[in-house]
Amino acid sequence: MNFCTFSHIQHQDTTWVAGVEQGKEGNIFFYNIATATKFVVDVSSISHTDIGTREDAPMCLKLVPVNDNTDALGLLVGYESTKLQLYSVNLSGDKHAAVLKCSQKTAHSESIMSIDYDSDEKAIYTCSADNKVCRYTIDAAGFHAAQEPGILRHGGSAEIRFFSSPKLVAVAGWDYAVHLLDSDLKLRGEARFHRASVTSVDMSTLARGNAESISNEVARARWNGRAQWLVVASQDHRISLWNVQDLL
Repeated sequence: MNFCTFSHIQHQDTTWVAGVEQGKEGNIFFYNIATATKFVVDVSSISHTDIGTREDAPMCLKLVPVNDNTDALGLLVGYESTKLQLYSVNLSGDKHAAVLKCSQKTAHSESIMSIDYDSDEKAIYTCSADNKVCRYTIDAAGFHAAQEPGILRHGGSAEIRFFSSPKLVAVAGWDYAVHLLDSDLKLRGEARFHRASVTSVDMSTLARGNAESISNEVARARWNGRAQWLVVASQDHRISLWNVQDLL
């Protein structure tokens, strides 16, 4: 294994986990939790630079659903060259391969470090070793730049996560902070506590739709007023919890 974060998705009553295999640059493994089986697909790519061609290392990945084939999964891969590619991976049968669907040179100037996906808007969010946060939409024709990148004060991010309620983008920064942006990639707030690079971030999910079945107005207000928690992990060996509303 290597530093690349795993990705997982629920598909056809089982959970699939994917990750990058160390020592086999360009190989992504898929693991079926239900059957304890594993297979490997090739997503190797070549980048063209001023000093010649070189192997383009995959830096991060994200499993996403696809609509054209119920037996396939979408695999988003971010590369060292700042390229973003979408593959379709067939999960059925004995032969497995990653078929390239579309490719996009992103606005990043450094390696892509993390990808997240908004399934409602079909939007892709990326962060990088630079100070940009990018958003792309995707359709049958490929990737489309949705807006100008968001700009952080300092370069370097380890992970990006999109949250639908409230609509926020959280970026784990190498500058010891978590940066919170809205869906237009405008900075809304920051969480600063840690004494080393932030490596991971996540948020609790509240089923606000359940409040519609609560007839009592006071009880409904209390349900909707519950704290939304942000959890942050850092290289300083600490994990911190934050109430999101206190940061906005």
